[in-house]
Amino acid sequence: MQSASSNHSPNPDISEQVSNTLNQWLTEEIVNSDEGRNAFLSDYQDRRNDLFKPFNDTSNFQAQKAKSHYNRLIQWVSPYKESDFRTNDWFAARLTFACLMNISGSYRKQCFFEAADESDYLKRRYEQPVGIDTGEVVAGELDPDKLHTISAMGEDERLDYIIERSLRTNDESLDLHNLIHTWAAAHQKPEGSLASAEDEPVIAMKEAQKLWTGLAAAHIVVAASFRDEDYARVPFLEPRSITDVAGVIYPLAA
Repeated sequence: MQSASSNHSPNPDISEQVSNTLNQWLTEEIVNSDEGRNAFLSDYQDRRNDLFKPFNDTSNFQAQKAKSHYNRLIQWVSPYKESDFRTNDWFAARLTFACLMNISGSYRKQCFFEAADESDYLKRRYEQPVGIDTGEVVAGELDPDKLHTISAMGEDERLDYIIERSLRTNDESLDLHNLIHTWAAAHQKPEGSLASAEDEPVIAMKEAQKLWTGLAAAHIVVAASFRDEDYARVPFLEPRSITDVAGVIYPLAA
């Protein structure tokens, strides 16, 4: 069993590499999503109308997707302390995948709120992969002092930390998604932009992106800690629907 007790520090450039990798993954996921089985999530008029529906309405596909991701992460992260999963690449890759899909979904909703029409929605969706500064969030997670703290933890303590943080982020994110539907129901309009950068839904979806980006970076750090601090060995899944994923990839090895 590999441990992080060696206190190896990552290459000084790893923060930028992780940030660039996350943005590239998210960029590819946008294209794959709109061309694959999840293309319905970018159906502008229907998904815009979803925002006005109650969060518990079963016809609200936006809410149903958020809840599906919420339930899936609980199932995926809870067994992490079992010894067979600590160095299992598929297991670790799924956890980072869950974070990245939540980033993408939160940004998609931000675009729905800010867009003036379908053309504007597509422009916003494709001109950048996120609505936040990924580099700033990742740099905070890969701060040397923070890395040293995680490195100094025992294996079980480190896993308790990432499991608890994952579940907390999951809860906070679901609350934010619930909030935006409540807000949208009270601010319905047939066309035009629904919210600006100063309005609650956009702020909430940016906060969700920050939460999941930080958690994605934390999962990468924990995965590296069980792989001799070698970030090149940290696994990812392909940037497409989990149903279509063929295997594990290692983009930090590039």
